[in-house]
Amino acid sequence: MWCKRRERDHIWRDITYLLGFICLVFISGVDGSCSGRTVFENTWTGHITEGPGNYPMDVYCEWRIVAPDPLAKIMLNFTNFKSECTYDFLFIYDGNSFTSELIASFSGDTTPEPVVAYSGHMIIYLYSDTNYALDGVDANFYIQNCTNDCNGKGTCKDYQCDCQRGWKGDACQFESCPGNCGYDENRGQCLFILY
Repeated sequence: MWCKRRERDHIWRDITYLLGFICLVFISGVDGSCSGRTVFENTWTGHITEGPGNYPMDVYCEWRIVAPDPLAKIMLNFTNFKSECTYDFLFIYDGNSFTSELIASFSGDTTPEPVVAYSGHMIIYLYSDTNYALDGVDANFYIQNCTNDCNGKGTCKDYQCDCQRGWKGDACQFESCPGNCGYDENRGQCLFILY
């Protein structure tokens, strides 16, 4: 009888250990989700998420992206973002520390516009308080020599866009003369000044 009880105690101990390990794996986010600090190095693309479902309450998640080329730009494109407005935040830094330039801060349920880091490093930091948890962050990052690959309106030379005639901006994203300066209505003439 004593042997059977001891065997049963070992089985329960093993089951408890296994369940504890499963919970630890699930909570810590082996898939690269919200698990303290996740570092992306030597990759040109990646996915940022705190995991399936809602993000955990009372958590600090950090993702660090290090471009393979220190002069490359890191572009973060959001597919979804929802957090408890004014209580849970997503901070994005252009650099390799929290003393680097804060380039974005989000809270609420509006999907942000793309964010670009120019230093070859990006830190993404999710803070959640002890109350409500929502969908969180779902974003993809791309590392490029020129921002947005010059939008197909220029060529990338020495990490800067050389825009085609009629286009300007750091990613050739703006027309030099929107609406051709009203030329058809005799309101102006475009000189295609590039700046």
